[in-house]
Amino acid sequence: MAFIRATIHFLLTVKFGVVLMLALMGVMMFATQFEATYGTRAMKSLIYGSIWFDLGVALFVVNIVTNTLRRRPFKFRHTGFLTVHTGVLIIVFGGLMTRWFGVDGTMPIPEGEASREISLPDSDIRIAVGDELAVYRTEYELRPSEADHDDLFEVPDTPYLLQVSKYFPSGAVMDTLMNDSVAENPMIRVAVGGTGEPAGDWLSALDPVRNTIAGGGARVTFVVPAGLDALRKRWERPEEDAAEESRSAGHLQLVWSDGRAESIHVPMHSAEPIPTSREGVSVEVSQVFRSFTLTEEGHADAVGSPANPAIRFQIHGPHGHEDHFSFTAFPEFRRTPPDGEEWILSHAVWEPDPHAFHDHENLEVAIVQEAPERFVTYTSWGDPTDGMPVTVGETRSFPSRTVMLRILDAADHGRLSRTVRKVSDEVIRPVIKVELMERAGDDVRVASPVNWLRGRPAVRPADVTPNEAWVFHGENYVFDTPAGPVDIAYKGDTIPLEFGIHLDDFREERYPGISLAASFESHVRVQPDGGEEFPERIYMNHPLIYQGYTFYQASFQRTPSGEEITVLSVARDPGMTISFFGYVVLVLGLILIFWVKPYFRKLDDRIARSREARQGVTT
Repeated sequence: MAFIRATIHFLLTVKFGVVLMLALMGVMMFATQFEATYGTRAMKSLIYGSIWFDLGVALFVVNIVTNTLRRRPFKFRHTGFLTVHTGVLIIVFGGLMTRWFGVDGTMPIPEGEASREISLPDSDIRIAVGDELAVYRTEYELRPSEADHDDLFEVPDTPYLLQVSKYFPSGAVMDTLMNDSVAENPMIRVAVGGTGEPAGDWLSALDPVRNTIAGGGARVTFVVPAGLDALRKRWERPEEDAAEESRSAGHLQLVWSDGRAESIHVPMHSAEPIPTSREGVSVEVSQVFRSFTLTEEGHADAVGSPANPAIRFQIHGPHGHEDHFSFTAFPEFRRTPPDGEEWILSHAVWEPDPHAFHDHENLEVAIVQEAPERFVTYTSWGDPTDGMPVTVGETRSFPSRTVMLRILDAADHGRLSRTVRKVSDEVIRPVIKVELMERAGDDVRVASPVNWLRGRPAVRPADVTPNEAWVFHGENYVFDTPAGPVDIAYKGDTIPLEFGIHLDDFREERYPGISLAASFESHVRVQPDGGEEFPERIYMNHPLIYQGYTFYQASFQRTPSGEEITVLSVARDPGMTISFFGYVVLVLGLILIFWVKPYFRKLDDRIARSREARQGVTT
């Protein structure tokens, strides 16, 4: 009994209160780092939602109240510590208000779509059979690095069980090219673009629906040799347009090393060397750049930016070969010849025709397969590269065009295998792989074949049987069984909003030369019910605050198909104002303790000494 009284007395001392306060502060600092690594739900469940943290906060409150009441009866000199203790209690109360009534969730929004609800961190597996519904709380988000599971859940009123075998914190449906089709089916995977993010997709030469891709200002079509004739007929232009073939790309002013100069006309499409006034000397144009830029793979043409016109050309003559660049914006630029060589060209000035690229949006490219992994390209404007071979992994840039093409993969007997893969360790778009099982006595086995009935996406992944399905968070799938439809939903609690957030455009800027994002932002439209829409821009440290909710730019995801999804962190903190008021009271109490109280103490000492001095004089 004496030990219990001594323990209680120690727990209620000021020293223990200070130690407990420092310990709670350390836990909260650790929780911030823990959340960054394991996510909000794991942090709340394992730290702020734990019993030991609740007991620590409760004991801290009791300690403060007890030590405050021990000072009774209160006097004026107690004002400072009473104010400090009151401020701490107000801060704790504000934190409890945030925990009980606050909102902390996310809002993933694909580009071009809108959302009207907040997704909370908690997740459930909901199994419905007829009017029966079973809800099972999951904790996969607490261990996002664990992919393999073998959890079993009862399916109500049926002999079935649902097994969860996989969990990815962020998954995406991906297509893999398989070279095992029974029939011959030429397929390639291409990337088309300029210096930005290229458009990429699988193309099938025998499928008129899936043999074309657009990107970088061009339309690329994969055809068998017989299909090239049909494309060429479509590319034919009337005779009056034939003059377009010789239209000007610009004029190149050549300044020779002896001081003489001349201007030559550079046609838009010319594979032949251009003669000069010097005997035996000609100019061969390699590429005309609408906007020159440098990439990891070398020089390239930037799509949609006419800011840096340039030309690359070679001088051929009896003296040998010279390789030159000329930039319109930097006419003083000139290359230095290699050691031991002397060039006959001093420098050049490039004057592009302002109308030279007006047709770049209409460029069409045909890829024709000549042999396994060997292809040739043809263009609607007859580029000099027409008929030149291109192999898998090779990049083809078209002279006078803002287009770059790369063939990434190829198969003669192609078949797309659709599966779901993990794309990130961050909890953005969780997905689980489920399998319908059945009881066989004391054993559990794979259920007899059922129909994979419906759900999203409509195309069933190729790595699942009819008894299996990938279920993304917020979606559901239905198995058709002899016991009736079994509806499987993987959802979390959501909070509906009285307004919508529509993502008009997601923008990302990367550090030069690497794929690391330097900054990213969301251009959205707020869509109030019954009100007028208005645009907003959300980026780092500039959230959107509307109707008590704060929307922060948290992260983003880019799916293998190129779809961009912004992830907004959404918070509503009713205890924030209370906590701020508590901090004001706390600071006021500290001022009273460390400045006001010492001042009055010195003033009292001064008054006392003055009284003693007067009494001495009187005596």
